[in-house]
Amino acid sequence: MADTFKYVVGIDLGTTNTLACYFKGGKKKLVDFNGEKMLPSKLYVDKNGKIFVGQVAANLGATDPKNLISSSKTQMGTIEKIFESNGKKFSPTDVATEILKEVRRNFIEIVNCDEDEEIGAVITVPAYFKNQQRNETKKAGEAAGFKVMWILEEPTAAAIESIRDHDKEDKAVFVVDIGGGTFDLSVLKADLDKHIYTPLDTNGDSHLGGDDFDKALVNYFIKQIKDVTGNDLSDFKKSGISDEGEYYTQRYRILTAAQDAKKDLSDTFETKINIQKVFPYYDFKSTLSRDQFNEISKDIYKSIFDRLKRFLNKGDTFKREDIGNVILAGGSCYIPYIIEEVEKIFGYEPGGQDKSMLVAYGAALAAKILTSPEGTGTIEGILSHSFGVMTVNDKHEQIFTKILQKGTKYGEGIICKGTHRVKTTRDNQTKINVLVYEAGHDNEDKIEIKYHDFDGSLELKGIAPQPKGIPTFEITFEFDANQNLKVTVRDEQTDDTVEETIKPGAKPEFPQVVSADVMLMLDNSGSMDSDMETAKGACRRLVNEIIDLNLHRLGLISFESKAELLCHLTQNKNELNNQINRIYAKSSTNMYDALGYALSELKNSNNSKNIIIVTDGDPDNRPGTMNFAKDIQSQGIKIYSIAVGRYLDKDYLVEMVGKKKVFFINNMNELANAFIKVIEEIQSIE
Repeated sequence: MADTFKYVVGIDLGTTNTLACYFKGGKKKLVDFNGEKMLPSKLYVDKNGKIFVGQVAANLGATDPKNLISSSKTQMGTIEKIFESNGKKFSPTDVATEILKEVRRNFIEIVNCDEDEEIGAVITVPAYFKNQQRNETKKAGEAAGFKVMWILEEPTAAAIESIRDHDKEDKAVFVVDIGGGTFDLSVLKADLDKHIYTPLDTNGDSHLGGDDFDKALVNYFIKQIKDVTGNDLSDFKKSGISDEGEYYTQRYRILTAAQDAKKDLSDTFETKINIQKVFPYYDFKSTLSRDQFNEISKDIYKSIFDRLKRFLNKGDTFKREDIGNVILAGGSCYIPYIIEEVEKIFGYEPGGQDKSMLVAYGAALAAKILTSPEGTGTIEGILSHSFGVMTVNDKHEQIFTKILQKGTKYGEGIICKGTHRVKTTRDNQTKINVLVYEAGHDNEDKIEIKYHDFDGSLELKGIAPQPKGIPTFEITFEFDANQNLKVTVRDEQTDDTVEETIKPGAKPEFPQVVSADVMLMLDNSGSMDSDMETAKGACRRLVNEIIDLNLHRLGLISFESKAELLCHLTQNKNELNNQINRIYAKSSTNMYDALGYALSELKNSNNSKNIIIVTDGDPDNRPGTMNFAKDIQSQGIKIYSIAVGRYLDKDYLVEMVGKKKVFFINNMNELANAFIKVIEEIQSIE
């Protein structure tokens, strides 16, 4: 897996701050950002359109916080999310790209290499990031000019750095990583002699972290201000501040004070807050103790430790006794309560010096391992969520069918693949839309598709028209050593195999099946005589093969000089088939009364209401039948006509039900296929 680069760097692309680390003379070095170890993950555009990132962006945004973009990492992979700064728009990936460009620029200055030098990078992400979030992170790194070698889970990076000092090599390391916007748990084992690092399991919450402590404190301070002044700074309109820019400036000042107080309370038991001129007449002054902070944060602590305990005790891929050490990483793990609670849970003091830097250090070490001259370094990964496709079960419910299971290993020399068979579901189907999903957060055990996240789609097209179920395809998912989800499709009839590309973005239309009540009206007037037996055969195919009577109901009416309700709405195939056998061609065409029977059957239905008329369109009482049909449709009942016969009146049928609902066929041999088309339209909604 080793790549050859003169320069490599490990990057902790954080929600709050970004760090980068590299090796020089065998020692770790942090990339310097204007004298600081951390680059604030912030972006600001001035009124001239110039982009600033890091501390400069934070400084400029302090007086214009509405245009300061912060914590964009929490939205990574959300395609529709757009940030704006002074009229310039950025996706979360765009923001990450600008931050990583600044990392690259500073790294180039430090090592004094050429601008076009190929620089290998390992970039870290939360363990529970989805595939799309990882892909967007990689895309940002490449857009910034790096050669991204690996997207590494943050707790794995922390463990890689810490595990070298671990004196129990046969034991696993448990990592608790709480960053600015994400909370991750990971268990990892290492073979230090062979430089093989293997995660055993991951868990976490990509929307829980240090930002939540900040928000809780901000809300607490805002309540104190409201209690004194009566002004509610949680909302601009209630704030008593007339200028919106001034409102956001004061909110930003309160946020900064909250962040400072949180940091102070990691070292002291009490801190003072002093924000001058929140209002012209009011300075906010308060004292906050560590106990008060813990009380304010109790719901956040509960979310963190409930998840940690569940993960530790569930025993899917590791046992509690397998763990020999616990490591704390991320800025929020400096909070004393978190350190104390972790020690209570495990029974010994957690490790993790330089908690804020561990991930960057580990990323740099991973970059070094991956580019070792001997090529012996191996970092393995595991899927943090299952991958699969949407399928429809026997109850016509859209469900998630897994192909690759959560926890499956991937990496150099590891086969991480799974297969699934798909087939056509209707006659003469020429394409199949395959919708790819990743298991939703904490929803691995739920089958309903609504609990899972759409990842993209692929379209199998150009399928030769055949009866339903005959064209079958084997779809193979493979998560390769380059962390790409590769999809291949094999046509089981021809054995041809092609690699398909998953298209991200909007989910293509997929018909949802709805329960329908259908009244079939069969014209058995004398003009239909010569084709009646063929028509009855097509009706039997409708009953036995085409319409799903586990889901829908079908009723039967024949009409000649008189109309006859042969069968009420039912799901009984035998009853319908017996009544079809009773139909014979007779005299004239009383379609009016047949429509009356159909209306009577459908008017109290709670399902989709539909009428199919097989006729040549030459009824008795033509004006009355026309008006009655239009009245029925005005009541929400859809009428479809399959037009056939020696005396076919096309214009009459088009006027009666509308051009889109008339299906013209040449003879009764085509009736069954026409039924397929009509039923497909009836049972699908957009």
